[in-house]
Amino acid sequence: MRLGKIYRYPVKGFTPQQLEHGQLTAGAGLAYDRYCGFSSGNLPDQPAPGTWVPARTFLQLTVYPELASFKADFDESGPSITVTAPDGQTAHANLDTTHNFADVNKL
Repeated sequence: MRLGKIYRYPVKGFTPQQLEHGQLTAGAGLAYDRYCGFSSGNLPDQPAPGTWVPARTFLQLTVYPELASFKADFDESGPSITVTAPDGQTAHANLDTTHNFADVNKL
């Protein structure tokens, strides 16, 4: 089978990122798809690492359509994200640490 285009959503709730290539493995997800997300405040307890949580735990386009005007650029080498707000402000976060999200949360 040949796919014409493939997209992933590295940041849950944000617009997708079109990939030039990707590795698909039976029984596994696409690398870095929904790798991170911004909490909606609906998570009562901290989940164990690697466990699934309900989608409502995160900001979603269906609930917050204004998210479509933000852009999240994902860099696998970090991994890191750079979020650009509608007014052009940007914030960067390394995803291997949690303290770097303070700037992104300000947007």
